[in-house]
Order: sequence, then structure tokens, then C-alpha cells
Amino acid sequence: MTPRALALAALLAAPVAVCVAAPAALACVPAPSWPAKARLSPPKVARTMVAAATYIDLVRVEALTPDFEVGTRNPEGWSIWLGDEPDAPKTMDEVLKIAREDWADNGVRIHYRVVERLKGASADTFTLDGVRLTPPPPGVAYPADMPLRDLTNHLDQQDLAAWPGPGACETPLFVTGEGMTLLVFRDAAGRLLRAPVEVKFMGRASQIPGPAHVRVSGPDGAWVKVVRAALALAQAQAR
Repeated sequence: MTPRALALAALLAAPVAVCVAAPAALACVPAPSWPAKARLSPPKVARTMVAAATYIDLVRVEALTPDFEVGTRNPEGWSIWLGDEPDAPKTMDEVLKIAREDWADNGVRIHYRVVERLKGASADTFTLDGVRLTPPPPGVAYPADMPLRDLTNHLDQQDLAAWPGPGACETPLFVTGEGMTLLVFRDAAGRLLRAPVEVKFMGRASQIPGPAHVRVSGPDGAWVKVVRAALALAQAQAR
């Protein structure tokens, strides 16, 4: 199975994430009960991410275009595709070209328009690279607002351009289509925030990049309310 197929199998499954990070390794440890039995505190996670983020924006997906990139900001993980076999790629340029072709069916450049700035003076629009999910079966709908208990499904997401390739634990960020509303956390460079938060799983606490790209129903969504409370607390403490 190709890396794209493996990742999409994870994305399209319920729950979304299917693995956890092995310490100091770029590989996933299969965990059948992940993330169903993973636990986190939404208020604590929000406080951590609010402190780490430069930009927090309520956004709407305005357009999806095919000019996406795969692995260009983190090509090292893709080097395992290099080989001496006649049909194996010999250079990283060839590897990344094949990787992009492998994601051609679902890879997209996501164009966002900011609806509300919760933190930072972000531009009105920005882009990230990710994956468009296939439509759900008839009679099934993606939730309009992500329940707080499902925030664990959005841990360790990564821009597809920075996705480190086969064997990586990160899940490429994903959208369901144009018009989708999300709460997005970004760093000072305007990239998806990768702030570690505490997650408890199988009796052990781990630090895993928090939910930086989450579908919400709008300005009054459950996760948005928790983040607003964290922002208000941070502002009160700064006085």
C-alpha cells in the first residue's frame, strides 16, 4: 500500500488517528484504542496553545486548488524511497515528484479567509497544503462542530508540504470542502502550530502537538468557547 493510501486509510477511518508517536523516533506504534482512550483537558490544552500561538483565527475554506506540495519542507523522511533498482528514484527531486503524484487524487492547497482574529494581526487570507476527504456515505454527515471529546482526533496534524513521509506519525491536515469553518493556530512564520500538549494514554502522559486545525460550527463552537476563555485568562494575567 502506498504512503498516500496508508494515510488516507487513517484519515477516512473513525476515529481519524490510528497511531501514537514513539519517543525519539519517526515511526508510529500501532495502538488500536488510540485515540478513543486518549484523554486531555480542553482548558489546559487551550491555555498551552494560546500561549504558544502567534495567530489564532476563525477561518472559512474559500477554495481548494491542485497546486499543493508534498514533503518539500521536510524531505529527509522521503529518502527511504531512494534506491539502486532500475525503477527506483535516484534523486530527491524525483522522490518528491513521485510523492506528489501519489497524492494527486486528494492533495489540495487550502485557501482560507479569516472570519475573526482571536489572537494576532494575521492577513485576511492564507494557504496551507493538505488533503480533501472523500464525501461520507449517504445518510452520514461530518459533524458541524467538533465535540470536545474528539479533540484527540486532531492531535499531531501537519501541513502536507512539511509532512515527513513514510512511517511518520503526523496526520496531514484535512478538510471536507469549500465553506468549512475551522479554528486554526499558527506560529510566527504563519505555519500550522506544532505546540506539544499533555495527553494521557494507557496510564502514561505524553507531549503531542495539539489540535491546531479543528472544524467548528462558528464563533460559538464548543472549542472556540474554550479558546476564548483561555485568551481571556491570559489577558487578565498579563495586566
